Amino acid sequence: WLAVFGSDFNAALESGAAALLINPGQPATLHAAGEVRPLPGGSVWSAEKIEDTLRQTLTPWQSERLESRGWTAGASALVDGAIWGMRVKRLAAGAAVELRKMPTDVPTIEDLYLPSLVGHFAGLKSGLVLVTGIGRSGRSRTLAAIVDRVNRTRQNRIITLEEPILYLHQRRQSVVEQRQIAIDVPDFASALDQALQDNPEVLAVSDLSDRETLATALAAAEHSLIFGRVTSANPVEAVRKLTGFFPPHEQDKVRSLLAANLAGVVALVRLEVPRGHHPVSAAGAINADEHIRRLLVDPELTHHLDERFEVDSSTSNSFRASVLELHKHGKISESVAAKYRTRAAAAATAVVAVSEHEQSIKR
Repeated sequence: WLAVFGSDFNAALESGAAALLINPGQPATLHAAGEVRPLPGGSVWSAEKIEDTLRQTLTPWQSERLESRGWTAGASALVDGAIWGMRVKRLAAGAAVELRKMPTDVPTIEDLYLPSLVGHFAGLKSGLVLVTGIGRSGRSRTLAAIVDRVNRTRQNRIITLEEPILYLHQRRQSVVEQRQIAIDVPDFASALDQALQDNPEVLAVSDLSDRETLATALAAAEHSLIFGRVTSANPVEAVRKLTGFFPPHEQDKVRSLLAANLAGVVALVRLEVPRGHHPVSAAGAINADEHIRRLLVDPELTHHLDERFEVDSSTSNSFRASVLELHKHGKISESVAAKYRTRAAAAATAVVAVSEHEQSIKR
């Protein structure tokens, strides 16, 4: 489908740009080396021309998602050794299109300096593992690294449900089947239900964003290992978002199911890096022990969940440790590291206070 973007896409390829931006009423624009500039000789795309191109390009499922929620995405086959993805969104002036070159190599847990618990999660037989963070916080590459670890260390059937596919996984020890939402399957809920009929040992879902998908994932987590990405600023917000998919009279039951089936959480925060450098994320991870389950079940205590990401123990890897590791390898500056050390000290004090309070209640 990239052919419908014609000479502009070919020129973007030749220039080595990371992305081609097409906005209604404007010349085609390149995004390269952290800078945006007009494509030399690029076409001016009218709103009508964009709409006509999208009619030739989008599947009926994609068109439906674009109209219902204002955006859709997909990825093409390899072009010059790389995947090119398309993201379409609605603006006041009409539809805008971004064609972006995706990474060619699947990152490993070691490449991303992820905490040791992340590797532990990749070895589990069942349970739900949440990967939380906001846009561009590193959730997609973290999910890809986890799938890669399973692929390299286990002889399993892995199914990924993605919108869009960002990394292509080659067969290692496992068979990896990658299914693209709105292209191979209509939506996450039906795709997950269909995938479970194929009896995979491991499932990776790039967006837990609705009631049906979450309900199916919670039920499946009793016998399969499920990794699910959640768009949220922190794990507490993720829990509130997930339970909020359900009406109030069902939320206590959902909290109990989440507490029973949650295996762990990986939380990501994007850190400041110098202009032009690759993005870097700090990661905290917690294993869902009995203490975490109590926090999940009781909405009055859930706000303490984030504090567990600031403490290192046998069941938690802190953001502070992640920041120190990134600083040690020269990925972030001393000023960024110092800011997070201050934050970690304050959070650790809060955790101690909560623990002392709980002990006094028991006594």
